[in-house]
Amino acid sequence: MPFHVYGDNLLATFRNKPPQTKFSKLSFSPSQSQEEGRRLTNDVVKTFSVSHQHDKMLRDKLLNFDDHLVAACTNQQTGSLQLHDAHTGDLLQSFERAQNTILDCVQYRIGTTNYIAELDGRNVRFHEQKKM
Repeated sequence: MPFHVYGDNLLATFRNKPPQTKFSKLSFSPSQSQEEGRRLTNDVVKTFSVSHQHDKMLRDKLLNFDDHLVAACTNQQTGSLQLHDAHTGDLLQSFERAQNTILDCVQYRIGTTNYIAELDGRNVRFHEQKKM
């Protein structure tokens, strides 16, 4: 199960049939007794499906563009990286197909333009992110 924590947010992909990606809010609260320590609550905000196939352990992650949480998910069926609105699950942008499996991605910014760099194990590809 790939998962990524960003602040008090969690993105996790489960390999059900079809696979499900869940965006959750995490919160800690003190428990009733000192032996139990703190208690974690995981409230699912949105569940969505990126593709019908998610067989490999890949790195889906949460990215923050202009205070807007975006789920960067690998779509193994089409071999591309997709950006989804974390709160609604809506597809925001899909990048061109990679020849190899996408292993990781990072975000960066030049001036006022947001970019994504994706690593497929052999190459690093650079993409401009659309305005939201």
